[in-house]
Amino acid sequence: MLSGFREALKKTDLVEHCSEKFEALEDPIFEYDFSKNDKIEIESSWYLVQESYGNCLNGNAIQYRFNPQTKKFDIEKIYWKPKQSE
Repeated sequence: MLSGFREALKKTDLVEHCSEKFEALEDPIFEYDFSKNDKIEIESSWYLVQESYGNCLNGNAIQYRFNPQTKKFDIEKIYWKPKQSE
């Protein structure tokens, strides 16, 4: 259903060599929020922050919205979600 979310996070117009940072996408824990009726949010673990990954990734969170016509979830936005210090 949402299997391509890692690819959606990657920038296509790269300004630096990002293969190591793309490999990091395989390791983090992603949190899934299904609490809203028509939205799903996928958020990466704490270490994918804009300061370190901004040149290679479009963001660290993706929000999907359910499209009743296609009966699929479409990407609504990809963005940098601030991380809370613990």
